[in-house]
Amino acid sequence: MEKFKDLKECKQTFQDAITANFDGMHLKSDFIDGLINRYSLDTLLYLCALTINEHDWDLRYSRRNREWAKTIQIEESKSVRWQLELNTHPAVLDGVTDILLKRRGFK
Repeated sequence: MEKFKDLKECKQTFQDAITANFDGMHLKSDFIDGLINRYSLDTLLYLCALTINEHDWDLRYSRRNREWAKTIQIEESKSVRWQLELNTHPAVLDGVTDILLKRRGFK
């Protein structure tokens, strides 16, 4: 239960940070460092993977990111996942996922 609470808090902070750093056309990437320091790269990527996996039919996520997301084991039950999905436009979340994966060392 504690993990769920932590993930839910991270989700909200993550969404708020994306909203605050997206002007409708461009995403500032410098906000990512603060999120990584607070929650960890793994946690942020986990929430991205969870969201992308739940919407793998949505082609606004790149093929590369959809394939990567499938490699991440999502532990939460289906009934809990919807509470942890990021409510961010798919194209924006795809860009955020790209930034995070680059930090992980993916090209």
